[in-house]
Amino acid sequence: MYQQQHNSTSSSPTNIFDKKEIEQQIEQWANKLKSYICPISQQLMTGPVVLSETGHTYNRKEIEQWLQRQNTCPSTGIKLK
Repeated sequence: MYQQQHNSTSSSPTNIFDKKEIEQQIEQWANKLKSYICPISQQLMTGPVVLSETGHTYNRKEIEQWLQRQNTCPSTGIKLK
């Protein structure tokens, strides 16, 4: 991630960060974290469940409330059986 180099005129090391690598790692972590966010509430899922018809994951409370009002997948709009 970073390299330490010693400056020949100074006894203290300097850090050189690879900005592109750091940005890529941040993006990877952000994408991983998105999978823990409920698409309905936009909150961290504490009781995740998967809709068998679509494979999408939602927080149990939010998807139960959604399905009381509508019989579709919130992410795709596909009508559920």
